[in-house]
Amino acid sequence: MSKSNTGCYTITSIYRESQTAPEGYVELGKVRSNFLVTTFVVYSYGRNSLKREMAIKKKVLPIREELGCYETIQIFLGFKGPRKMTTLMHILTRDGKRSKYRPANESEMLLKTQSFVLNFYRRVAQASVNNFQIDNDLDFIVMQFGRVERDPFTTD
Repeated sequence: MSKSNTGCYTITSIYRESQTAPEGYVELGKVRSNFLVTTFVVYSYGRNSLKREMAIKKKVLPIREELGCYETIQIFLGFKGPRKMTTLMHILTRDGKRSKYRPANESEMLLKTQSFVLNFYRRVAQASVNNFQIDNDLDFIVMQFGRVERDPFTTD
């Protein structure tokens, strides 16, 4: 998008009501990056809750959904070195559907979430960046790995 301080990309699709109608473009959502192009947030089509919309067309739209985001961090091995990528998405409901999330202010956005707490059910005794869990359901953990003491780790 022109006149934008950050990278902003519009996701569109071709739409046609009938075979005789001309093709048109419909906006599906947006991807917006920060100034350094290290963080990207994916939104559905709708009104930005953080901005006061001036156009009448935008005022009647629902607040846009925040679909997910990812952040890349350069590891200190030079510009072409490896990067760490963090992806955040909202969890699915028990029946496998995506819950709708429309943040009303900046503190409710995914990127403002700074910590996560995993329940290792007393199997892990120490905090570590290597601790992780893999689950396939909201109540069933397939695998967990974590620090027990200074050097030993456990996996279940």
